[in-house]
Parts: sequence; structure tokens; C-alpha cells
Amino acid sequence: MRKQIVELTDIPQDYTDFLKEVGYGSVGNAYFMFYEGLIEAEEIFDTEENEELNNVLLLGDNLSGDAVGFLTTDNWSIVEVWHEDLSIVLRKEKTFKQFVRNVFLKEM
Repeated sequence: MRKQIVELTDIPQDYTDFLKEVGYGSVGNAYFMFYEGLIEAEEIFDTEENEELNNVLLLGDNLSGDAVGFLTTDNWSIVEVWHEDLSIVLRKEKTFKQFVRNVFLKEM
């Protein structure tokens, strides 16, 4: 099993600012859950079924099994991991700030 080393300076600033200023927890009557910090995908998913998951650090989930995180090998793009087939799907938002806006507006 390959562990990646992430430099703290690589984590998007808007994400770290969000954690400091807003925090973590569920949003909109359990519409989305922001984690207390980034977690490796292997803590939730079987990364042997999709090894690219080793490049994903999760930031939250929709409380229905699908998670959202950063694809660290693609300039920290925001992606969804679908629990049905463990596929990684690029989200339309280009920044974490845009993603958060859509979460709070319930436009996910």
C-alpha cells in the first residue's frame, strides 16, 4: 500500500481558511458533512479496487456514501468518489470556495 506525503503548503488555502473560520460538521439538515480535516480515501473505500483513490484526500461526504475530496495529482482538483463503483468524477467547481458556495446553496 502506497502512502503519499502531502506538504502542508500544497493544501488549497481556501480550504484551510474554511476550516479555521467556519469549522466542520453537517450543513443544511444533513445535506453535506465537512470532515474535521482531510482523510485518506482508504479510510472509507477499498483502494485496491481503484488505485487512483490513493491520490485522493477526502474533505467530506453527502451522508449517502459518496465522498468529495481533492485529487492531489491533478492540481488539487475537486472530485467526487461514488460509492457504487468507486469511480472518481471531476466536479465542475474550480476552487474549494466555489464548491462551498454550491454546498450552502444546495446546488450539488
